[in-house]
Amino acid sequence: MFKNEPKINLFLESGGIWEGSFSNFINRRGGEKQQGKIAIKVEIDEEGIITHSNSFFRPDGSQNDCVGSLKVKVEGNELINLLDMDVDPNTKTKIENHKFEGYLADNHIYIHESYDDVFTNGKRDHRENTVHYYFVSKKKIIMLADVYVNEKLLVFANTVLSKKE
Repeated sequence: MFKNEPKINLFLESGGIWEGSFSNFINRRGGEKQQGKIAIKVEIDEEGIITHSNSFFRPDGSQNDCVGSLKVKVEGNELINLLDMDVDPNTKTKIENHKFEGYLADNHIYIHESYDDVFTNGKRDHRENTVHYYFVSKKKIIMLADVYVNEKLLVFANTVLSKKE
């Protein structure tokens, strides 16, 4: 199919926008389902630095407040984090103890991130986020993600992303 060329090269070496409908399960109030669209913008600069930003849209097309971002460089089979996070962009809380791991295979990217949200009242929540990108083809990715807060599942999600032409 892609003889001697890992499928992830398209994602890692060329920019673009990947879009897809998503379905989330949110573990609150007895379980909620959330649906909409995700758009992931990937930019690669002349030094090979990869910037990745997520935007989420409701079924009516309006943009959700939730965002995601990533800034990394590739060293061997690892993604090295270059994004200093002092504040969680979604909860607006201070971040402490931020840890990032990212690994590459020919058709798979795995990312695990953990940190503590520190609220102004002194409360702390420990968050862990995991994302898997599985590259089905040059134009299609399956993304799976989960979010845990204080070791309890908050969200699990999936989408099939297609490269926008």
